[in-house]
Amino acid sequence: MRELQVRKLVLFVLCVLLPSVSVAQDANSFIGNWLFRGIAGQNCTIAVEGSRLKLVTEKGAAGYGSITSMDTVVVDFPFARGLRGQLTPDRSRINWSNGEFWTRAFLPTAFTGNWLFRGIAGQNCTIAVEGSRLRLVTEKGVTGYGSISSADTFVVDFPFARGLRGQLTADRNRINWSNGEFWARAAVGGGGGTGGGGNTGCQDITGVWYYRSDSSGAHFYLNHRDFPGIWLFGGGEVDVKNPAHADRWGRYTCLGNNRWDLRRSNGTPFLVATIRDGKLVKDDGTYYSH
Repeated sequence: MRELQVRKLVLFVLCVLLPSVSVAQDANSFIGNWLFRGIAGQNCTIAVEGSRLKLVTEKGAAGYGSITSMDTVVVDFPFARGLRGQLTPDRSRINWSNGEFWTRAFLPTAFTGNWLFRGIAGQNCTIAVEGSRLRLVTEKGVTGYGSISSADTFVVDFPFARGLRGQLTADRNRINWSNGEFWARAAVGGGGGTGGGGNTGCQDITGVWYYRSDSSGAHFYLNHRDFPGIWLFGGGEVDVKNPAHADRWGRYTCLGNNRWDLRRSNGTPFLVATIRDGKLVKDDGTYYSH
C-alpha cells in the first residue's frame, strides 16, 4: 500500500508540477507588445499576471489564458471563451482560432538615430519615429517613411525607391540596403544628423546626470559602460528586455550645436536639452548636471 502511495505521488509531480515549470518558461515566447492584424497603432499586449497570462486587445478588452504547449495559448476573452492562439516558428506572429492574427511589435530604437551614407563623414542621415512610422532623411535631404517588418529589418518608401529594404547588421552599427548601398551609424557625440541649422556637433555627455544637481534625487545614466549608446534611469532596477520598462530607457542623438534629443525605447520623447555651462538645460530652464 505504501509503495502504491509513493507511485501516485511521483505521478502527481511529473504530471502536474513539472508542466507548470515549463509553462512559466514558455511564457517568454508570448509576452510583449503585439499588433492586431499587423496594423500600426492597433496595439495589443501579453504579460504574466500571477499564474496566468493577461492579454489586452487593440480595443482594450482583457482576457486571461494559459499555455498548453510551447507554441500554443488558450484564452478566455469576454467576447470569446477558449480562443486558441498558436505562435509561428519564428515567434513573430500569433494565429488565432477565429481566423484573426497578431504580429509582434518591434521596438524602433535599434534603427533610430544618426547615420552616415556609406560611412562618409558629413553625409548625414537620420531615422526617427513619427507617429506609427519611421521617418528617414537621406544625406541629400530626401524624406521617406517606413515600417518595421522584423527585429532587424524595415521597408521604406522613398520618392526615388519604393519598398526599399534595410537590414541591420548583428552589431546594430550598419544598415545594408537592398539597392546595394549602406548606412553606418554615426558615433555618439559625433557630427549629428540633418536636424537643426548650423550643425557643429555635440560634446560627449557620457555620465550620470542629476535633476537640479540633487545627487540624492532623480537621475539617469548616459552611455553607461554596461549599456553603451543608450540612456536609462538610475537605481539599477531597469531591465531593457522588459516591455514594462520601455519608458525608462532609450537612445539619444545629437541635433547639433550641443543640443541633444533623448527618446524612450518606445519612440516617445523624453528630453530635449542643450549643454550650457556644463549643465543639460531644457527649454523651460530646468536642468540636469553631473
